[in-house]
Amino acid sequence: MRQNSIRRLAIGIMALAAVAVVTQGCSERRYERVTSRASAPAPVVQQVQPTAVAPVTPAAEAVPPAPDDRLVQQGEPQAVAPAGQSVRLVPPQNQGVVIRPTAVGPAALDENKPPISVDELPGDVPQKLEQYRLGPGDRIQIKVFGQDDISGEFEISAAGELSVPLIGQITAENLTLGELAEVLTVALDTNFIVDPKVSIEVTNYRPFFILGQVGKPGSYKYQPGLNARMAIAIGGGYTRRAREEPITIFRTNSAGELIRFRVDQNAIILPGDTVEVHRRLF
Repeated sequence: MRQNSIRRLAIGIMALAAVAVVTQGCSERRYERVTSRASAPAPVVQQVQPTAVAPVTPAAEAVPPAPDDRLVQQGEPQAVAPAGQSVRLVPPQNQGVVIRPTAVGPAALDENKPPISVDELPGDVPQKLEQYRLGPGDRIQIKVFGQDDISGEFEISAAGELSVPLIGQITAENLTLGELAEVLTVALDTNFIVDPKVSIEVTNYRPFFILGQVGKPGSYKYQPGLNARMAIAIGGGYTRRAREEPITIFRTNSAGELIRFRVDQNAIILPGDTVEVHRRLF
C-alpha cells in the first residue's frame, strides 16, 4: 500500500516536471516569434516613374510641342516618348502619300515683309498667261488617260492645296500647269499607275484685285486677255483725281515673293494680280 502511494507520487512529480518542460518550451518559441517580428525591417516600396507612351495610330500628325520631336514611321514598333516630348507619325511613302513641296506663294508670304520694287520685270515673274502660276481659288481640270476615277475638276484651297484621289493632299500653289502635271505623274507612277498620261487645264481662274483711284475698287472675275485698261474699266473707270499712268501692279515671282512694278495701260493682267491706280498731284 505504501509502495503504491510512493509510486503514484513519483508519477505525479514526473508529470508535473513534463508539464513544466513543455510550458517553458512554448514560452521560448513565443518569445522568439515576437522578437523576430519586432526586429524584421519594414519593406521598402520603390516608386516607379510612369513612362509616357504614345500610341501608334494612323491618325493625322500631332502638333509638335518642341523642335526635338521624334519621327516614327508607321509599321514600326510602338514608340515611347520621354516626358515633355511628343511623337509625330509620318506615313510611309509606299502608302500613296506624296511629300508636299515647300509652300510658296501668297500663303507663305510674311505679311510684315514689304514687296520688292523693280524697274524692269525679272525673268522669274510671269509676264503672260502661259507662264501663270496657280493660286488659291483656281479651278482646274485633271485628266489621266484611261483613269476616269482619278480625273475630274478640282479647286485649289485657301491653303494652296489640292485633294486628288489616291494621291491625297498635294501643294499646287505657285506651280505652273506643267510643274503640277509633273508632280502628279511622278506620284501616280511611283505608287499606282505605270507610265500615267496626265493633262491639266484651268477651267476657272481666281479673281484679280483693283484699288486706288477707280470708281469701284474690289475683286473681279478674271478674263483671259485682260489688260490694265480693261481692268480699270471693269473697276468703274478712273476717278477725277486719278493719274492714268503709270499703274502699279503687285505679282508674285517663282519664289513666292511679292514684286511691285509699274506699267502702262496696255500691260497684261494675270489672275491674282493687284492693280493700283494712283492719285495725281494736281
